[in-house]
Amino acid sequence: MKQQFLRTPLFQNLPEKDYAFLSEHGSEKSFQRDEVIFKSGSPAQTLYIVLSGQVKLYNIRSGSNKEEIVCLIPPNGHFCLAPLMSREISHINAKALQDCKLIAIPRTTIEQLVDQSHAFSKNVIKSLAGKECDLCEQVCDLSLTSPKERLAKYLVDQFQLSGKPSFKLPIRQNELASHLGTVRENLSRNLAALKKARIIEMKAGMIKILDVRELKNIADRKQHDSLPVISEL
Repeated sequence: MKQQFLRTPLFQNLPEKDYAFLSEHGSEKSFQRDEVIFKSGSPAQTLYIVLSGQVKLYNIRSGSNKEEIVCLIPPNGHFCLAPLMSREISHINAKALQDCKLIAIPRTTIEQLVDQSHAFSKNVIKSLAGKECDLCEQVCDLSLTSPKERLAKYLVDQFQLSGKPSFKLPIRQNELASHLGTVRENLSRNLAALKKARIIEMKAGMIKILDVRELKNIADRKQHDSLPVISEL
């Protein structure tokens, strides 16, 4: 299990005894697509590492039961560190976006490791500080950029992650719309505009980047004149 921990920044550069301790107390769990991992209000007793698949953290909008995605956790990512360190109850929901495998580590194990391992304590501080920076960036994106720009940035990120011009969208369009802070109809119009401008091709959930430079320009709020005007919701 050590190699699996090494792929996650939170657990890198630890003494061998720490990996042995984590391997002894961590356990693998499998979840099917759309299976709830935990709900808001449940005890915050476990830290999770994503081995495969993808997990979404989300809230439910009051009165509508609509899911609003807070963030997506990819393979080698972890979640629930902040509530584990600061509160007794989870303040968010978690669900498997695809069939996924996780490592579950009990709260008591993490607390003991923080007390005993200087290296792990430093990793925890770096991780929580990084999450704060990510949150600030996300708030800025939502307040200062348009859904079209956020979509372009998301597609550029997926292009860079895949290392290939063609890739399958890892989430459904309604989930992507929620992740980008917009609605499905607006997302569909912006995808259609990118397709019409010959910046992307799209078929059956597959995206092919035809003009990555122009896509980056849109993500950086440059040279938008080549796209048709789309009303924002």
